[in-house]
Amino acid sequence: MKRKIIPNKLLLFMLMSGIFLNSFVHIIGWVQAIIRMIAAGAALFSIRLIGQFLFQKESMGVGDIKLAGVIGFYIGWELFWVALFSGSLISLFITFIVNIFKDKSAPTRIPFAPYLSTGCLIALLWGQDLWSCYLKLILTG
Repeated sequence: MKRKIIPNKLLLFMLMSGIFLNSFVHIIGWVQAIIRMIAAGAALFSIRLIGQFLFQKESMGVGDIKLAGVIGFYIGWELFWVALFSGSLISLFITFIVNIFKDKSAPTRIPFAPYLSTGCLIALLWGQDLWSCYLKLILTG
């Protein structure tokens, strides 16, 4: 945990587990699963590029992008946004608390993967309801 990386072996295991599960249960079509994976990874990659442009330094690791792709493979495009938003809110709250109590001279690098994973759990448990509320709010004003 010192290096704050997501091991490729773990990500590969997660992806292969999803492929294995989908082979037997056939939850969704392969093309759709690959599109979901690429879309989620591309979304986080875009956010990474924007962050690098705004802050002029690395704002998100590549492991977070790969994790987003695996999450997209499992939960899909709509629920990925729920996971990303939920994880970001939790991360914002924790970062705020840490910054209040930390030594002001110490740099703060907080990994995003635990928060994205927590957001994924929230999306799995309440994602459809949260997505429906979001759409209702946007469409009806």
